[in-house]
Amino acid sequence: MASATTDGDDVVLELIDPSAVQNELRPEKVTSISTSGVESWNLGLLLQSPSVKVRANRNRQVVFTDQLVEQSAYFRGLLCGSFSESSLAHVSIQWNLEALVHVLQFIHGFQLHITSNNFLLILEAALYFGVERLLLECESWFQRMTLAEGQQIPMDTVIEAWNFGLEQGVGFVPELCKGYLARNFVAASRCIDKPCERHLCEALLIWLSNNRRSSQCSSDDSKFDILRKVRIALLPLEFAAGLRRDFSQLGEEAICTILDLMKDSFSIILAALVGDKLDNFRIRLTEYSEVSMQALTSIVRRNPGIRCLKATGCTKLNQHDTSDLASAVIANYKGYLFELTQHCILEEVAFGWGFSILSVEELVPLSRLRCITIGLGASPGHHVLCMLPKMCPLLESVILIFQVISDSIFRSIQESLKNLKVLRLCCCLGDLTSFACKISMPQLRVLRLEWVTPWMTNNDLAVLTKNCPNVVEFSLSGCKLLDSASQEIISNGWPGLTFIHLEGKGIERNFIYQAASKLPLLRKLALDLCDACEGGFDSPSHAERCFLSTVTISRCKSQKCAFDSQTMEAFRSVHKETIVIEWDCKEARTTVVKERI
Repeated sequence: MASATTDGDDVVLELIDPSAVQNELRPEKVTSISTSGVESWNLGLLLQSPSVKVRANRNRQVVFTDQLVEQSAYFRGLLCGSFSESSLAHVSIQWNLEALVHVLQFIHGFQLHITSNNFLLILEAALYFGVERLLLECESWFQRMTLAEGQQIPMDTVIEAWNFGLEQGVGFVPELCKGYLARNFVAASRCIDKPCERHLCEALLIWLSNNRRSSQCSSDDSKFDILRKVRIALLPLEFAAGLRRDFSQLGEEAICTILDLMKDSFSIILAALVGDKLDNFRIRLTEYSEVSMQALTSIVRRNPGIRCLKATGCTKLNQHDTSDLASAVIANYKGYLFELTQHCILEEVAFGWGFSILSVEELVPLSRLRCITIGLGASPGHHVLCMLPKMCPLLESVILIFQVISDSIFRSIQESLKNLKVLRLCCCLGDLTSFACKISMPQLRVLRLEWVTPWMTNNDLAVLTKNCPNVVEFSLSGCKLLDSASQEIISNGWPGLTFIHLEGKGIERNFIYQAASKLPLLRKLALDLCDACEGGFDSPSHAERCFLSTVTISRCKSQKCAFDSQTMEAFRSVHKETIVIEWDCKEARTTVVKERI
């Protein structure tokens, strides 16, 4: 909600905790404060209110009373830039209230007390609101923590920080995490059951490589026995193959075990997991697994702590284990799915080939899901997709790939999924219309529409930005009716974007620079060289990139089609490579990857 500005430079920022959005805020619960009196803020009282109104000043000269514009790229763009809110006297901001209040306090000179409990909360806020000084403070704190002698950081915090750094492109976080694990592996290995086997193996190899360089450890072959802690049957095949370069025996053993897994996956997986405590354990079944639903159910019976199941690569989930003829006669997919959820509380699932639900009743076992991916080859049926939001009202993430969708599915999403944060539609068919752009989804943070909205116009896009105002990651492909004005609509409608992936004709040569300057929080950008209206894109200088850390540009190579005549039409463009530009704190690095990413 925003209102037109009045005379003067004062502006009211209403800070709203997302958890309070669904509740109607009563006036007596809204606390009002001013940035000119930060020293008098009562933090405990502020955090008890679902909404806080802060009176600030957009004048860049008033640095002593208000430093928001000077120190925050977000507030600089919001209050003094070209955003639609720049001329308003009242602006609403939805963010974790505690983190945002900490940011405001830091900007106005207060020293923050960073702990392992609030580090990621503050780091994420520093990234989003573009407070570079706070980012340096976070880096300095994390460096002190990871380098301190005898300092023990909770392993959950290390793993969570590592993943966050990789996802957000914050280079110092994973580097410091790796170093910490390498230096403190003896203590860390006692509580490192939760990460995936690849992460565990990588950490072990780093530790071994560091110790290998010293003469004291080079002759101690017993140290390499610690690699036996890795359950090699759970390693990705391509990762196992790479191990052969430096650890040939381990690599060969891992490859043989994984190949055996393809033949007898049931017994080998059970042997790998026996005796483990698997709270919040995740199972991802790939194209290399031939686990039936009966075999999968047997695994789940032994491990009731499983919360996530990803089986997009499995094609035999709806086939029975023919070794048990009695079970094969009476078993059915519906029964196994029901039994599966009786032994654990699944919160995240991903299905592809072999997944089929024909009746609404079969959705009942999945009613507590928070994330669902229905991919290529899955056939849930249109009626089931329409009922999915109603049967699973807790869903926060919905990803549909190669499915048949319609306006009725969007209507069901609007009515039932009040906390939806992630929506991705990829290569879907059906009779979806511009009605989808009129659906209000205020909680949505990630929106990816990839080859599903060919009818979208500039006006549709503008409507979409108003109905989904809090999107921070946006991907749009296959919209032939959009023109260059759509880029301005995106930057004005979603000034807080941290990630953009655009595919559409007519993207200007200086688009990367323009995006970085108009979207101060932009971290990652993905484009297609085929869409450049002048044949290419200019790369911004290190100073011009703002917070942009990664740009990926897919490019084509002509590939001859054997079924066409010997003319120019016989050659078609195929995406074969990706140019990756990465900036660190000192310089830019450009690499070419021989695939589309």
